[in-house]
Amino acid sequence: MKATIVRLIVALMITALMAGCTSTPSAQTGSNGSSDAAPSATTSAEPKDKYPDKPIRFILPNGAGGATENSARKWDTYFAKTIGMPLQFDFIEGSGTMVATNVLKESAPDGYTMMLLSVFDFCHTIANMDAPYKMDDFEILGINMSDVTAIMVRKDAPWNTLQELLDYMKTKPEGTVSMGLTAVSTSDRLGVAELEKAAGVKFNAVAFGSGSKARTALVGGQVDVGHYTLFGSNAILEDVKILALHVDKNPFVEGKYKDIPTVNSVVGQKLTDITSDYGIVVPVGFSQSYPERAKKILDALHSAWSNPELMTKLATNNEEDKIYSNVLSPEDATAYVKKMYDLVAENKELLMGSK
Repeated sequence: MKATIVRLIVALMITALMAGCTSTPSAQTGSNGSSDAAPSATTSAEPKDKYPDKPIRFILPNGAGGATENSARKWDTYFAKTIGMPLQFDFIEGSGTMVATNVLKESAPDGYTMMLLSVFDFCHTIANMDAPYKMDDFEILGINMSDVTAIMVRKDAPWNTLQELLDYMKTKPEGTVSMGLTAVSTSDRLGVAELEKAAGVKFNAVAFGSGSKARTALVGGQVDVGHYTLFGSNAILEDVKILALHVDKNPFVEGKYKDIPTVNSVVGQKLTDITSDYGIVVPVGFSQSYPERAKKILDALHSAWSNPELMTKLATNNEEDKIYSNVLSPEDATAYVKKMYDLVAENKELLMGSK
């Protein structure tokens, strides 16, 4: 009987020992007392962000066919090639870019919606037009071009220089010479007002509501002079004479535009540089919520903006590459926009037509 009991106890001990040897511990304690957990075979890795996995909505705050679309079409295919998805152009007009900018503000900050930034219009709607948004509602990812404004006349016009034009105007009643503007509340209005004051003349300013209409009006003889961006006027450059560039320093060191005088050199005063600056803006919170996506977009933008093939094409097209040569980082672009905001706010009465 005792032998039977002993055999039973031994069998139970062997069974328990085998069970202990074959079980898998959840953790092993190392010599330093830490727990070295073995990874579970059933634990799945965090899913990798496949951004972008669909086209990126690209809001343009003006109608199709204008200078804003023209600037974006130059680089969008290079951007798409780098990031792996195309830009889906969405033209939203209204209230001097205010409607489009508000649509951007209400969009999710997830990298699937961005807008072409027209710096002057962006600042003007915030500073002077009671926009339903503020500067802090957005992140500026960069500025990639600055198109200089030029004073131009038709090829058959009697003036070959800005000085000849101003001298002629001083012999005529105020408003004899008409000046075409793309719109009333633009940097053109500020530039023309400063020129009038410095030169002691007065144009009959005519605003057309769009760049294409304004340029057509100049070539068609509806106005005598045009105050338009140089490369935004590509369609009419063969039909006009450029009298002056409305900047302090001529950016062209060679080629057909290098000898064109600046407005400042003609009037002998330092006036405001009048340019059209374009960049990219997204809803605030994007970079903080999706830092890897933000880096992808920034890398793709800068790759597109500096693409050698693009630069070669622009260089052979009236040296247009010069206006893409000073790409601003998010930090520098933001500082530039704030500076423009101050300028626009200071000239509210003029830009709103009450002065």
